[in-house]
Amino acid sequence: MPFGQWIVGPPGSGKTTYCNGLQQYLGLLGRKCAIVNLDPANDVLPYECAVNISDLITLEEVQTHHKLGPNGGLIFCMEYLQENLDWLKEQIDPLLKDGIYLIFDCPGQVELFTLHDSMKVIAETLMNKWHVRLAVVHLVDAHLCTDASKYMSALLLSLTSMLHLEMPHVNVLSKMDMIQSYGQLAFNLDFYTEVQDLSYLVKSMEGTLFGRRFQKLTKGLCEVVEDFGLLSFTPLMVEDKASMKQTEAAKLSRRDALGLLSVTPLWLASRDAAATPMAGGSTQNFAGTLEQRVQEVTLPNGLQFLVLQRTNAPIVSCHTHANVGAFDEVTGQTGMAHLLEHMAFKGTARVGTRDYAAEAPLLEALDEAFYELRETEAGGTAAGSSPAAQRFARLIRQAGDLSVSNGYGALLSRAGAVGLNASTSHDATKFYISLPSNKLELWFALEAERFQAPVFRELYTEKQVVAEERRSRVENAPLGRYQEAFARACLTNNYGRPVIGYSEDVAKVGRRELQTFFEQHYGPRALTIAIVGDVTIEQVDRLAHKYFADWQQPTTLVQAAPSPLEEPLPCPSSGPMRFDGASPAGPALLQAFYRPNMQAKESTVVDVISDVLSGSRLSRLYSNLDLAASGPSPAELQRIKKAAKFALVDADLSIIEGLSAEDIRSVSAEMFNPNNCFTGYVQPLKA
Repeated sequence: MPFGQWIVGPPGSGKTTYCNGLQQYLGLLGRKCAIVNLDPANDVLPYECAVNISDLITLEEVQTHHKLGPNGGLIFCMEYLQENLDWLKEQIDPLLKDGIYLIFDCPGQVELFTLHDSMKVIAETLMNKWHVRLAVVHLVDAHLCTDASKYMSALLLSLTSMLHLEMPHVNVLSKMDMIQSYGQLAFNLDFYTEVQDLSYLVKSMEGTLFGRRFQKLTKGLCEVVEDFGLLSFTPLMVEDKASMKQTEAAKLSRRDALGLLSVTPLWLASRDAAATPMAGGSTQNFAGTLEQRVQEVTLPNGLQFLVLQRTNAPIVSCHTHANVGAFDEVTGQTGMAHLLEHMAFKGTARVGTRDYAAEAPLLEALDEAFYELRETEAGGTAAGSSPAAQRFARLIRQAGDLSVSNGYGALLSRAGAVGLNASTSHDATKFYISLPSNKLELWFALEAERFQAPVFRELYTEKQVVAEERRSRVENAPLGRYQEAFARACLTNNYGRPVIGYSEDVAKVGRRELQTFFEQHYGPRALTIAIVGDVTIEQVDRLAHKYFADWQQPTTLVQAAPSPLEEPLPCPSSGPMRFDGASPAGPALLQAFYRPNMQAKESTVVDVISDVLSGSRLSRLYSNLDLAASGPSPAELQRIKKAAKFALVDADLSIIEGLSAEDIRSVSAEMFNPNNCFTGYVQPLKA
């Protein structure tokens, strides 16, 4: 399958230089590549060109014959190419058959990749009909970072091209080798590459005439960019090999490389949606459109798959949601859900081992040694360098010699997978991965086997990793111990326990306890798997039945009781609503307000209140926190509503649409009152 880059950017951004440098760089790597020049105005080419649009049409001919200017002439040329795609197909067919990497040098007229449809149609034809997998590389001159208004224009141009082309997209700051000659930047380079809090950009423009006259406009444009949350830039110096390698890697592993899959708001995934928020349509209509596009497969054993097909890149992203978290743990066995997350990718009897027949008895002996050692320590005898401790350490080394560290992840990585990860909360454990769509069956086979027949090897060494993680998060953090005790004091149910668990509980966990917890909480009905990307519902249905249909629900599985909709977070029934303590980080004050259940009707309003109070640099945290007395202004409420629509596609968006300032004042007055507040006072540790 051929791959390629679609190079766009305004005039002078360095597109042709980049194409030339990329051709030389790939040549040094031994990678066959070919440049296709689609710019009819580019008559001086520094690179070796395999296909040149000038053989079909030139800008000079169009201007002379049709009496058009340069902009109109370029549009005519692109429309002419669109009408003569058979010529382009004939030119690049030999390259496609040889699997040569293609580099398309596009014209620099910005209307062509932000408004006009010809280039978009040409690219879609290449991808959808000729099966060329393209990624856009959009270049802007790093010089624009030296002026706030110019940088703002670069942001808008980059965002517009992303939304218009709807392709996997990497934004690049070119000519970084000249950045020092432009003078001192107002902010660190990270501010410009990561597109951080743009309120600073607005403030930096207040001293200019343009900034003062158009402050509201600039502020609104910054909010638009931040609401999308899509932009970031990769710095590039074409003559630097490391920089070229970084840009090449960005297309393969950054968020843009995944076809905007994991960071794009879901409404952007629908090209044919009847309405989208940015098109002026109803967000509620979009939610309905999205729901129609999501298809489901439910196996007889209860395992559910949600499928959303997106064919703009040959990639699928898989998200496995397990309905088990730290809340499900019993007293004395905290940290189990988090520890199982660490053990999730340790493999099976076939994956992650060099010789399972030899490894299995060693693992059993290792367990026996652990429990013997645990009993010795429980009896008050220090194990130290006892024979039992020495035997335990020896068995760990022997078992480790037979295991393949990260064997599961390495197997998927060799198949092109990226982003293998997992996370645990009080309510759920989640597993993520993205991989080429033609490797989906490999993922199905591995995922089914690790859930149905896991082998929890390397448990005792992994517990050391968890212990170090806890030391970093809690024991060595300035407020870590205090915050853990504060949570335990203000919440009277399992939400007061740390997800990572207590160190004494984790230390006592062996493979038997871990296996029991797994069998009690992991089964087909406890999982929901979402698959998004270049895949059909028929493929998922076939693979789901092939690999998961024989998985039977464990008889030991614990069914979670449904939570009452109106049940609030539990607070202490008696005693003071405060917790005093000391910390090296003191003095400090913590205030925790009990909120409604997340399933309650007020929950969405509380989420909006959170955004009003602390959602950004424009939030009340930097001005006035008293929402009950001075509810949000119309402009403030509209900004928060707009942001909430993108984040709450799956919520009842009618609540957001109809939300008023009085609603926020009412819920704030009820929630932010002294009787609903648990206060923590942190005193400094005395020397």
